[in-house]
Amino acid sequence: MQSIGFPNIFNSTYTNISEEDSTSQNIRLLLNSNVRTFFGDPGFGADIRRFLFDPNSKYLTEVIEDELRLCLKEFIPQIQVPIGGITVKVEKNVMYIEINCIKKSSGEQNTYKISLTETDLT
Repeated sequence: MQSIGFPNIFNSTYTNISEEDSTSQNIRLLLNSNVRTFFGDPGFGADIRRFLFDPNSKYLTEVIEDELRLCLKEFIPQIQVPIGGITVKVEKNVMYIEINCIKKSSGEQNTYKISLTETDLT
């Protein structure tokens, strides 16, 4: 399956991308967005910026994982993330997120690895 990628705003072009790349872009957009920042859907966003500078603890990572799982379930319907399918690590102001999921269209397993820094989340 092909999707349209995010347009290049400098030359008004777009490209066709794979379903996996499209899902990866959508996840990155969701993780980089704060709730109440999109006029079309004020609930869109993961609001994880607030956790980036908190002390790293088991409780913190569980809260982030639960928050992300709920956001992915609501806003990225093409994947299913099981309980325990998200791993979060925060080290030196970098948040490493690994999402193990199942693509609903084919049933195959997939893993998305994303790292976010302070500049990504501002």
